[in-house]
Parts: sequence; C-alpha cells; structure tokens
Amino acid sequence: MHRLTRVRITSLLAVLLLTVGAWGQQLLFSGLLTANAKGQFNAVRTDAAGDLYLLLDEKDGVRVVKTTPGAASVLATAHMGAAGDSGVAMALDAAGDVYVAGTAASGQMAATGGAAFATAAGGNNSFVAKLDANLNVVFVSYCGGGGMQATAVAATADAVFATGNIYGATLPVTASAILQQPAAGTVQNGFVERFSADGRRT
Repeated sequence: MHRLTRVRITSLLAVLLLTVGAWGQQLLFSGLLTANAKGQFNAVRTDAAGDLYLLLDEKDGVRVVKTTPGAASVLATAHMGAAGDSGVAMALDAAGDVYVAGTAASGQMAATGGAAFATAAGGNNSFVAKLDANLNVVFVSYCGGGGMQATAVAATADAVFATGNIYGATLPVTASAILQQPAAGTVQNGFVERFSADGRRT
C-alpha cells in the first residue's frame, strides 16, 4: 500500500456522496484531503467496488489518490511530473484502470518507453497517462503537438481518447481524419487523439 507523504491539512475541500431514499437525499460522508493551503480536486471517479479515485492538484505535479468508499482510508497514491504539470480529467475503464489527461509545462513529465510521443513538442503540451487499479503507472505519453490544452479523457477496453484545445497547427493529423487543417484564420481549434490501451497512438 502506498501512503500519502503529506498529512498536514491546511486547505478545506469537501467530497460529498449523496443517496436518495424514502426521506430524500442523505449525506453519506464529507471528506477532505489537501495540503499546503492550495490543493483542489479536479475529478473524482468510483470503481465497481465503490472505491474513490481523486485527481488532486497541489501545484506540484499530478497526484491521484485512491480511498475506501467512505474516504476513511487511503489505499494508494501516485505522483507524476512536477510544478507546472496538472491533471484536469480522469476516467476509468471496465477493468478498473485509471486514465488521466492534463497539461505538462514543467519539462519534467517523463514519458514511458514505447509511448506514442516520448518528448514534448514545444511550448505548453498535454499528456495522457494510464495507471492500474493500484495506481502503478502503466504508461505516460505526451499528446502529439505543442500549444495543446487537454480538457477531457475517455476510455474503452482497447483505447483511450484525449480531447481539448490546440493553439497552432503542430498536431500530426492522420490521413483518415475528418479535418486535416485548422480552419483558416483561426488561433484556437479543438483536437481529438486516440491512443491504444498500451499508450501507442492509433
């Protein structure tokens, strides 16, 4: 079991679960888990067992925390990157694997071997990461271009999809893509990238 390296709680953030019964909505628990007076949770997901996965931003990289259903105990944690990197979206697949997408500006987000994009393309970049149910890193890959801002992630049994904004024309567009070039005269466009479940681009 991984343990949190920080236990001092100086910033309040509530995580609430509600249930609807005969008497209406009922608060099941309210938990808090931040440090340094600057933490926030950017996403929360649950697995089939009811365990919680929290995407935590303490301005020191990307943190994922797994807790019991009532948030009474921390089961595992993961930390990737450094200050300037931020996880903004999280998804779980049917097998319980965890996917995180976000922005990478620190220059210290390390891609794993065999990743679709092992190095940053320049400027602000986005990343996609996969962790197993115990929050061990399976892969980390940059997204394909510079000036990207990932905002959402989704996963299926064999693929992970990242989407967001791109400020430029550096994305390596595949031959079958619906749109091959940014709209004329535009600065900001959307992007969608698909990666295989092992982190390779498909």
